[in-house]
Amino acid sequence: MAQKDRIELIERTLLQDRSVSVSELSGRFGVTEETIRRDLEKLEKRGIATRTYGGAVLNPDYLNQNSIHFNQRAQINLKEKRIIAEKAVQLMAKETTIGFDSSSTAMEIVRHMGDGAGKTLVTNSVEVLLETSQSSINVLSTGGFLNRKSMSLYGVAAQNTIQHYHMDIAFLGCKALSMTSGIFDSNEYEALIKNAMVAQSQKVVLVADHTKFDRISFVRLMGFEKVHALITDEQPSQEWCAFLADRHIELIC
Repeated sequence: MAQKDRIELIERTLLQDRSVSVSELSGRFGVTEETIRRDLEKLEKRGIATRTYGGAVLNPDYLNQNSIHFNQRAQINLKEKRIIAEKAVQLMAKETTIGFDSSSTAMEIVRHMGDGAGKTLVTNSVEVLLETSQSSINVLSTGGFLNRKSMSLYGVAAQNTIQHYHMDIAFLGCKALSMTSGIFDSNEYEALIKNAMVAQSQKVVLVADHTKFDRISFVRLMGFEKVHALITDEQPSQEWCAFLADRHIELIC
């Protein structure tokens, strides 16, 4: 078994059981305990696990990444998000009705749009509303309950609003990408909003920096069959390139 596959399974076990044992994982995967310790070290560096004597426990913050305020999230991997934003703006050049979720990457795309005259945005992001308040962009807010940490709107009202409109293209962020398990988010309410946008969009574009690959998170958002393009900041592995090509997903990096 490849290391990335083993690490993904360990991550899944952590999500289910909240803790793992080095000796149990060693026996399960048929590798040395030292190999498992190295796997757990990688998961710890990614903020998923906290190593303990003889094993590891799930990092509580990993279950609720939206506990981090939007302004803090917006500064994480900012350079990578700006690279993605530049490519996204080129992709939307001919589109007029555009969906944006409340991800910090989507916010960065809006900042790169400039005046955006003639375009209409559909969004549940409060930050996008503030950013576009002085521009010529037409903005449709979903309404709904306010999440002050993520600066987003959610709930049945938000979902119902989205269902009344068609979008030429939608840009969606995510927390994790797995070839075997799909696309993940950290919050089920945000996932419901994103799925509503997917259902109403002619073209779905996933925006994810290189740190999101070969990972899983708390909530499965969807499979890759609904994605038309993926924008990232650097070339992924050949395995990922082949995986996306087989599913006719345009890779932009």
